[in-house]
Amino acid sequence: MSAQSSSRCDVILTRIGGLSVGVDLGAIGSVLDYEQAAGFELIDLAALLGQGVGEHKHVGLLDATTGPPLGLCLGDVIGVETVRSSGLLLLPEWVHSIGSAYLLGACFEARQGELSWLIDLTQVLRAHYNTN
Repeated sequence: MSAQSSSRCDVILTRIGGLSVGVDLGAIGSVLDYEQAAGFELIDLAALLGQGVGEHKHVGLLDATTGPPLGLCLGDVIGVETVRSSGLLLLPEWVHSIGSAYLLGACFEARQGELSWLIDLTQVLRAHYNTN
């Protein structure tokens, strides 16, 4: 996450399949409706997270330095949430190691008290560029 200060980061809170996840807002140039992303190269977070083919309502435009515009399928965006370091729940390594490689080793409590996972965009982009 790219922290605005050492103690907080703004994330886009979204629902992908049955998961509530946060994506670093600083990595997303803009959020578009899925239909507006026609012609973009898309990364499907739902598939990466084992949630099957997700219902794509929103796409986050990533800064692609080469090639066609690159979008991250965000599922259904709920809003923006500020995550403070004091609100992070760090996962024990054994729990993190059995989860998805695309999640950071921490989660946070979102607005309605639901636990939300943090997406590891570095791993998502690495996997995307290694397969394309």
